[in-house]
Amino acid sequence: MSRPTRPRSTVVLALLAFGATLLPLTAATGYFLWREQQLAGEVATLEHRLEELDKEMAPNGHLDQLRGQMLARKNVVDVMQEPQRGLQAALALTTQIPANARLLVLDVDDRSLSVRLAGADAAASTQLLERITAAGFSDATGAAPAADGATALSARLDPARFKAAAAAQGTTR
Repeated sequence: MSRPTRPRSTVVLALLAFGATLLPLTAATGYFLWREQQLAGEVATLEHRLEELDKEMAPNGHLDQLRGQMLARKNVVDVMQEPQRGLQAALALTTQIPANARLLVLDVDDRSLSVRLAGADAAASTQLLERITAAGFSDATGAAPAADGATALSARLDPARFKAAAAAQGTTR
């Protein structure tokens, strides 16, 4: 016959079964908590590295502004290196002064050309005005000789005409 079971042994068996059920659950919970901490550490390390990279990239963040400044400086350098066509054209005119005239003053600034000639008659003044216009200057005008016999000629610098005149002469860069 079978021996009657004790009530205490049933409780012990029930507790052992319950413990056996909790053991894998406890192990799984422990593993997931450990893995969560491990991933949190990796995330913190990556966030720290991203912050360092952001600090390294901060000077490069203004590249568009720096590029604009560099282009502006390049334009200034280009203008400074560009030959002053008005001055070159005016100096070339000094070799074309008619024989009976003598150059007294040659003044070239960023907007105009002024020439004073001594001993120039009307034909020589007209001839020089034509040469001034052909050299790329605009609005070339001459005044009647002054009391001292000097004739004043003037013209306006026109960069567009200088390029066209230089291209016609074959002296462009």
